[in-house]
Amino acid sequence: MLTVESLSAWYGAARILYELSFDVGRGEVVALMGRNGAGKSTTMKAVMGLLAQRKGVVRFNGEDISGRKPFEIARRGLGFTPEDRRIFVDLTVMENLDVGRQPPRLFAEQMANTILALKKQGLSILLSEQNIHFARLVSDRVYVLEKGQIHWKGSVEQLDRNPEVQRTYLTV
Repeated sequence: MLTVESLSAWYGAARILYELSFDVGRGEVVALMGRNGAGKSTTMKAVMGLLAQRKGVVRFNGEDISGRKPFEIARRGLGFTPEDRRIFVDLTVMENLDVGRQPPRLFAEQMANTILALKKQGLSILLSEQNIHFARLVSDRVYVLEKGQIHWKGSVEQLDRNPEVQRTYLTV
């Protein structure tokens, strides 16, 4: 469904991604995991054509979309939902604080159920995630990023059985 080969990206003179290669199969949820600053969001933006300074090959449904503009990529059916720390923009500050006091599992459960429902419909999802517990609920496979490079890949079960990878690349 989605194949990325040797993807590199820069912000100005700063190189952020280094030759990333990964794939997402039809109906599969794949998590890009890593700490803040590992390159997860930059990877998503580069795949969607939102970064001018990038190189590598991105294929969606077998078509090379590497040189396409973001709107052209979106028209082909590849969507991008960016993280926004202001999720509840219509709420007052006090209402947002009240939401933050709700049990954390409520929002995580709703998101997990939504992702699993989309997966059942055959949609493929590339998920940028830091939380191993959430990734475990919804993901089939994981790519672990650190400093713009893939340092580990495997199934969620393999990640669960590898505390060294978790400690080295995912804990704060």
